[in-house]
Order: sequence, then structure tokens, then C-alpha cells
Amino acid sequence: DIDVRELPNEEVDIVLGGFPCQTFSYSGKRGGLSDPRGQLYLQMIRIIEHYRPKMFVAENVDGIRNSKKDNKGNAVDVSALDTILKAFDVAGYNVQYRVLNAADYGVPQSRRRVIILGIRKDLGDQEDVFYPKALFDQTGLETKQKWLSAKEGIDDLWGKINDPTVLNHTQRDYSKAKFYPGKKMQGNNRISADRPAPTIRAEHHGNIEAHYRTTLKDENNMDGWRRLSVRETARLQSFPDDFNFACSASSAYKMIGNAVPPVMSWHVARSVFYTLNKLGITSK
Repeated sequence: DIDVRELPNEEVDIVLGGFPCQTFSYSGKRGGLSDPRGQLYLQMIRIIEHYRPKMFVAENVDGIRNSKKDNKGNAVDVSALDTILKAFDVAGYNVQYRVLNAADYGVPQSRRRVIILGIRKDLGDQEDVFYPKALFDQTGLETKQKWLSAKEGIDDLWGKINDPTVLNHTQRDYSKAKFYPGKKMQGNNRISADRPAPTIRAEHHGNIEAHYRTTLKDENNMDGWRRLSVRETARLQSFPDDFNFACSASSAYKMIGNAVPPVMSWHVARSVFYTLNKLGITSK
């Protein structure tokens, strides 16, 4: 547990939190609030209650809306998200959430995440809080900009393995795990070139998907497939090319998969700034 007495005594405007999502993820065991990781939002609340920031931002997977187990593992009628929102409300914040897709903000990846925004009750209400407007959409008909495809995100990196000008893109920076012909299993497939990549997960080895390109004429011959490199997964998450992951490939894959896409984060941060600015609330 966090000992708030050991925290720095200073004014904080915004608290950001991404409490563990694995227990709520559709690809996980779905332990929900009964998993110790599922209760770490309580630690975030302790920090919020200590600092009393103007606003907070919390992020989790879309599956949190449908996880319906209490802290003892019993099935209940209230979702984990509703329980968490109520706890933030009791802590003194007006809260709301939206499900945002990273692809709507120029990230070449389909990644749906619940973004919770809370504003201190003495400063504003739910209707005072703004979320970022989508800048891209699947067809381009609504925003005039179509979702970016995986090809637009990473195609220029093909053939550049071991290029010294490209970070985290060497022979050591991609999984060599074997592919299994005829089997349908996680990671045993290639991403598509003409649409956003699927959600980049905090995985490694055999669970990393293959590049849409292949070195052989026969597209179905797995001998020509290569799994996405660390740099390619970072690109699909919108990390800048000069961001170096100074660790093993396995650790880098996990960090990248656990991250909120930086470009999407920027848009959320701008919406928080806009909210406070519209209310005439400025930081010191």
C-alpha cells in the first residue's frame, strides 16, 4: 500500500493513472475486482485524496465495462467500471467516461480504451468536462480523414533490420518464436496491411503477430513470415522513432503493449487543458 505520508508535500494540478488492465481484459482470465490488480484503483484514489488535484485522468481496457465480479469473485449486477466511478465520486470528484479508439486520433492501430475524466466537485460538473474530438474515422466520410493503415505506419521499415539508423530493429529485436501451420491461435497470424493494426498487447515470443509482408511468393508459407519488431510495434503505438527501449526485446514488447499511445495521450491532455481553460482555472 502507498503511504501518503511519504509523498512530497506540494500542489498537484492533474493526477494520471493507468491501473492494471489485465484482470479486466477480454484476452485475460477476467478476475475483475477479485484479482489484487483489479483493486489498485484504490491506490490511485488514495493519491487523489491526498493531493486533491483539479482533475484526474484514468485509463483502462473496454472490458472493464462488462466485468461483473465483486472483490470476492462473486457475480454481481454492477460492473467494475460502475464500482470504480462510484469510488471516485465518493472521493469528491464529478466523473464521466468515454470509450476512445486510438485510430480516431491518427494512431495506425485499433485500440479501444475507457478514459475516465474527473473534475473536483468545487470546480465543475460532468458537463464541463471535454473529450477530444475524433480526427479520423473508418471510412473518412465523417472526418475527411480515413484511419491510418498498418502499411502507412511501418512499411518503410521493411528490409531495414540491422540498419544502424533505426533503433530497436535488429536481429535481437524481434521474436523468433515458431509459427504453426493450420493452427488458429494468438500470434499465429499476420496483421493486415490495408487497415489499422490490431491492438498491440503486452506480449512476447509466440504471441507477437507477423508482419503483413513476407519473403516468399507463397503468402501462406510461414517460412517467409517475420514477427513484428520492437520498433514496428512501437510505431504502431505511435512512439517517436528516437524513443529508445534500452532493454531486452521481451521487456520492450511488454512496455509498449501496456502503454497508452503517446499521440492519443496528447489529445486527451489537450482536452484536459481545454476543460480547465474554459472554466477559467489556471495552474500556478
